[in-house]
Amino acid sequence: MRARRAPAARVTRAIRARGDAGTRARDVAPGATRRGASATPRATRRPSARETRPELYGLDASWDPLTSGDRRESEESRTPLPETLPNVRWGTSASEAYDLVIVGCGPAGLTAADEASKRGLRVALMDPSPLAPWMNNYGVWCDEFKSLGFDDCYRAVWNKARVIIDDGDADGKMLDRAYAQVDRKKLKQKLIARSVTQGVEFGIAAVDSCDNSDPNHSVVTLSDGRKVYAKMVLDATGHSRKLVDFDRDFTPGYQAAFGIVCTVEKHDFPLDTMLFMDWRDEHLSPEFKRANDRLPTFLYAMPFSETEVFLEETSLVARPGLEFDDLKLKLKERLDYLGVKVTKVHEEEYCLIPMGGVLPTFPQRTLGIGGTAGMVHPSTGFMVAKTMLCVRTLVGTLDEALKAGKRGDITGALEAAEAAQMNNGKFDADATAALVWNSIWPENDLRMRTFMCFGMETLMQLDIDGTRQFFDTFFDLPKDVWAGFLSWRIQPVGLLSLGVNLFALFSNYMRVNFVKSALPFMGSFFAN
Repeated sequence: MRARRAPAARVTRAIRARGDAGTRARDVAPGATRRGASATPRATRRPSARETRPELYGLDASWDPLTSGDRRESEESRTPLPETLPNVRWGTSASEAYDLVIVGCGPAGLTAADEASKRGLRVALMDPSPLAPWMNNYGVWCDEFKSLGFDDCYRAVWNKARVIIDDGDADGKMLDRAYAQVDRKKLKQKLIARSVTQGVEFGIAAVDSCDNSDPNHSVVTLSDGRKVYAKMVLDATGHSRKLVDFDRDFTPGYQAAFGIVCTVEKHDFPLDTMLFMDWRDEHLSPEFKRANDRLPTFLYAMPFSETEVFLEETSLVARPGLEFDDLKLKLKERLDYLGVKVTKVHEEEYCLIPMGGVLPTFPQRTLGIGGTAGMVHPSTGFMVAKTMLCVRTLVGTLDEALKAGKRGDITGALEAAEAAQMNNGKFDADATAALVWNSIWPENDLRMRTFMCFGMETLMQLDIDGTRQFFDTFFDLPKDVWAGFLSWRIQPVGLLSLGVNLFALFSNYMRVNFVKSALPFMGSFFAN
C-alpha cells in the first residue's frame, strides 16, 4: 500500500553551480531572553556568559573554517563518483530475493546500504537518479559526526557557536561545542564507494508500490514495470513518505527557512564561530516587527571566509509554516541593518521541514528510516546524525533475524532471532518487521519524542519575549543537558530534570506563559 504523501520537505535551487560551496545546517536548537529593551527583567540577575566563560569570547584569528578543526582525510571520501553503477541482477523471484531493498538514495538510504552490505546482506537500492548531487545542506555537531566515523566529510568547521538573544546583548551566549557543515559531495562519494565495493546493486527507477501480502517476502514494482523480490523493504524517501503507512492525519509543525550562499563585500561574523541563532529584531520595519512579535524568526550564519558566507532567515517552528517571500524580505532588512552587501548569490535554499506529528503505524511490514520514520527532532529540526545512528540499530536487528532464518535456527541465543522465525524455522517477515520497528523506536525514545513534541507545541504558542526567555534559560543549563537534548541523547530522568530546571529558572512572566501555552498538551505528556 502507498501512504499519503507529505508536504515537500526541502527544496534547494542552485542559482549558479558552485561545487559544494553551499551551506545549510538544518539543525537548529533552542535559545531564550536576556536583558534588553524588549525583554522582561528577571528578579535576580544571573552572571552573563562572558563573565562565567570569558575564554570562549576570545577570537582565534588563525582559524580557517575550511581547513581548521578536528577533521581527517580519507581515500573513500575523495573517490569520484562512478559514471555507472552495478544494475540489479537478483530479485527476479522469491528464491532469489534480496535480503533488503532500500528505496531512496539520500544520506539515510545510502548509509543503510553501506551498513547492510558491510554485514554481508544482499542489498539493492532503488532511486531514479542515484548519482545526482544532494541539494540539501546539512549541519552537524562535530562530536556526533566523529563518533559515526564521518569526520572526513566536513566542508567547514567552527570550534564554537553563538546564540544572540536580543538587542541588549550583542555578545550573546557562546556554546562550547564544535559545529560543522557537511561536505555533501564527500559524504556521498564515501557511501557510494563503500556500497559498490561491498556488492550493493542499484535499480535506476522510481518505486511505484510494494506488495507485502506474502509472509516471507515483498514484491517491489518499479516505474519501468520491473518487479523485484525482497525479504524486507526499507523506505528511505524522507518526508515524501513513499511507502510507509500512517493511520492518523499527519499534522506537524513546520520549520521554514530561506538561505543564500553568497559573496559579500565584507561581514563582521568571526571566522572561528558559527552563528547558531540571532533573535534580534530592532532592525525590522513596523509591519515585520509586529509579525515577528507573534511568529519570531532568527538569523543562522556560517562564515567561510572574509567575503563568503551562508546566511539564512529561519522560523524555528510554526503551523502553518511561514511564507518564503516573507523570510526573504526579513533577511534583506537584517542584512541592510548589519551593513552586509551581497555582491553575488551562488545558491538559494528554500527549506520546509515537517517537525513532530504522528509516527508511522508500527509495527508494519515496510520499514522506515529518517524523515519517513519520524526521526526529525520535534523541537529543533536536527535529523542527520540521529538517522545515521539509528541505521546501525535497524540493520543490526535485521541482520540477526535474517541469519537466523537462513540457518533455520529457532532456538538461537538471541530472542530477536527466535522471534523472527515461524514454527518451522523459516524467516517470518512480519515478526522481523516488528522487531526492527521496536529496536529503532524503543519505549524510552518514544517517551523522549513525546516530551520533544510537547516542547514543540509549547514553542509555537510563545511570542518573541517568551521565545527569547526560553532560549536564554535553556542555554544557561549545563552543557550535557542542552547538548543531550539537541542530540537525542538525554534519557527520561534527564528530560524530567530539564523541565524542572527550566521552570525553576524561568521568570514569573515566563512561568505563566509557559504553563498557559502548555496546558492543552499536559494530559498526553504525563500519560506517556
